[in-house]
Amino acid sequence: MHISPMTYRLFFIGLLWLSLTGSVNATEDIGVRKANDGTYQITIVDSVEACKALCQNDEKHICRGHVFYQSDIRNASGECRLNSGIGENSLFRIDPPAEINQSIVLRDLNNYRAEY
Repeated sequence: MHISPMTYRLFFIGLLWLSLTGSVNATEDIGVRKANDGTYQITIVDSVEACKALCQNDEKHICRGHVFYQSDIRNASGECRLNSGIGENSLFRIDPPAEINQSIVLRDLNNYRAEY
């Protein structure tokens, strides 16, 4: 089987593009928790489904989402990180509602009342 020089060129151009765009980032620590990420409980569980069940059955009722971190695929268990959404680096961030301008609300309400 003969591979043309053009195939090699395209392959190396693709590798160059990936390295320049940063799509392959080996320096980021995937399993390391960031400060202020909204995680309020970490529990060892056996599956993603068990982690999801923990979040859904949370007694505090503050679970906005969960992250299942499995550091080694040879072991079925992993860390279940329950997240409240509170924090700057949270994956499930809760954004506060926009400030309400009462004069605009009152104007709109009066316009609505005038129509009906």
